[in-house]
Amino acid sequence: MDGYNLIDIFYEGDTDSRKGELKKIFKSYDEYGRVLIERITLNEYLSLNLIKNSQVLNKNYINEKHGLDKNILEITYLLKGKMEMIVLPENKTYFIHPKDIITYINNENNNNFLLKLENLDAISLHIDLDYLNTFKDLISSKDYKNMMKLKEVLLKDNIKKIKANDKLYDDAKEILNFILNTIKDYVNINIKGTNLFTESVEYILKNITTGLKPEEEKIIKDIEKRIKKDLKTVPTIEDITSIYNISSYKLQKGFKGLYNSTYYDYIKKLRINKSKELLKNRDLTIIDISKMLGFKNPSKFSEHFKNITNITPTEYRINLNLKNKK
Repeated sequence: MDGYNLIDIFYEGDTDSRKGELKKIFKSYDEYGRVLIERITLNEYLSLNLIKNSQVLNKNYINEKHGLDKNILEITYLLKGKMEMIVLPENKTYFIHPKDIITYINNENNNNFLLKLENLDAISLHIDLDYLNTFKDLISSKDYKNMMKLKEVLLKDNIKKIKANDKLYDDAKEILNFILNTIKDYVNINIKGTNLFTESVEYILKNITTGLKPEEEKIIKDIEKRIKKDLKTVPTIEDITSIYNISSYKLQKGFKGLYNSTYYDYIKKLRINKSKELLKNRDLTIIDISKMLGFKNPSKFSEHFKNITNITPTEYRINLNLKNKK
């Protein structure tokens, strides 16, 4: 938490021990915006970050700067506002909205990213995988197996985004609004936080694994590569099932598991991401870009662009110009 000012600490017992430190509140106001984080240590391997009414513009979080030499599994529930995460150096963008869960492994070797937060309320579970791997008996064998399966999936495709079900979403909101003043409060939030951890891991694992055979997953990845090569003339589902000898069910299941999206929605996201690059070129009109990316007409392009980014292509281009003038 470099760069944050510690404004409050709540202790129990020996303040020099790791177990004694229960709650820290970090508050930051700088050129990037404002951040208020309440960090609660639940046990040796699990902590909670409660993020309230935070707003950040393009802050670059580079893990090696913070000396992060552990493997930390982060599970974040977005409860209000919105977040844009741009993973570097790939420049892969994730747009995160209320009820989304984003999951990734944080360590010194990956996940350098830019963050944009807008009126954000969220909670984030931080799980120390190295500690759990050493002390396996701290959790049930079922939970440990789920953790290792999730770790294996995330090491292959590091960031996953899914929608929370109503129960998990409501549980996360309850934790965010929990008031921690006494040891009894701490015991209660510890129970709620630990339960959310185990239920989240099981739910996420169930929703991000494809259930496909390795050769079927390879086909899905080959299809994805083909789409990226030519976003103007992408094959239909009927074309894909014929060319690759895969059922439409397995195609959709594979895209949902690997890319958290349906086949056609994934194409839309790729086109919108590509359009952002093209919008930087002032010689290209909105009509030109629409045709280059295979949209039926400029209106459809604008509609899909706004659905994903919350602004129109024209507004996006205006914002780019304003940034360049600064």
